[in-house]
Amino acid sequence: MWTGLLPSGTDRSDPPCVSADLRGLRWLAQHVYGDDPGVQDADALAYCMALMVCARGDGFLAPEEREWITGLAASLAGPEVADAVAAFEPAGTVQEFLKAKPVPLSARRAIVLDAMRACAADGELREGEWDSVMALASVLGVGETEITAIKKLFRDERSLQERRRPVLFPENLATGQK
Repeated sequence: MWTGLLPSGTDRSDPPCVSADLRGLRWLAQHVYGDDPGVQDADALAYCMALMVCARGDGFLAPEEREWITGLAASLAGPEVADAVAAFEPAGTVQEFLKAKPVPLSARRAIVLDAMRACAADGELREGEWDSVMALASVLGVGETEITAIKKLFRDERSLQERRRPVLFPENLATGQK
């Protein structure tokens, strides 16, 4: 039985005819996370809002960070959740946010990685953002060994992205396009 990343009300017994949207969500989970992070669409809103609070850890939510998180929300749960995330104005600390809107513990390591990705979407993971990511990890019980492994994944992923662009899209580099 499939769990997570499926719209509310979906029969999770893996029906023989799966819509393109559901195939896309399954593909995303396998491709990006290597497995299903266990985020139901109802949880995706809190998950992505928590990412916004982390990304605002330096006192400012950059447009690139908001765009990255909104795109993740759209891919996790669709346009309604993405619109709600796009309209969200983060305030307070990640600890305060998670106390009011917890995220699934099954996704605790995935959200730490996504928080790093979101905070770095503007090109840099700043000190205040890093502090928010560490606070998120602490509240969710993600230990030092796990954080070290997740940080390595994040760095490896960024390195691969930097190597991938000039190989796959050299013309974009020549014209300055992203």
